[in-house]
Amino acid sequence: MDYLLPIAGLVIALIALAQALSARKQAQEALTGIEEARADTRRQARNVAEALRRELFIVQQFMIRSVSGEELTPEMVREGLLWREVDDKEAQDLMAGNSNFFLLDVRSPDETAEGIIPGALCIPVDEIAERKEEIPKTGQPVLVYCAGGGRSLGVCEELSHAGFERLHNLQGGFMGWTGAVAKPS
Repeated sequence: MDYLLPIAGLVIALIALAQALSARKQAQEALTGIEEARADTRRQARNVAEALRRELFIVQQFMIRSVSGEELTPEMVREGLLWREVDDKEAQDLMAGNSNFFLLDVRSPDETAEGIIPGALCIPVDEIAERKEEIPKTGQPVLVYCAGGGRSLGVCEELSHAGFERLHNLQGGFMGWTGAVAKPS
């Protein structure tokens, strides 16, 4: 029976070691969880800071444009849009009253093959980021259009955040256009 006492001590020591190892593993998992939470918090803070910078930029642009006498619509202010939505008739009226109007067609070459608004520069939407230097940044009005008006909205958003002003998105796009049509050159 004398031999049972050292075995019992050894068993108790092994149990204690197993518990210590388990506790160590739990502590390491907790530390990993804390580090992941810190990283998530830092990412969230960066995202919030970026969103605030974008919102501040929009507010600054509204103030600059308002002081400059540019007409802002309630929709633009409410939705934070730095461009105007125009329908076919309003676009034609704006273009008739301003020979300096710049036209930007963001459809694909297959789509533009059926026709464009005369004088439009064709830059497919997926090339805008690389080719935006071809679009005047001189403050002249720019009418952006695609087939139905959706892709051009995204382009207006991208261009407005790149500092372009006086952007107009053609509601209904080329499908809703009733004015003159030309073949692309």
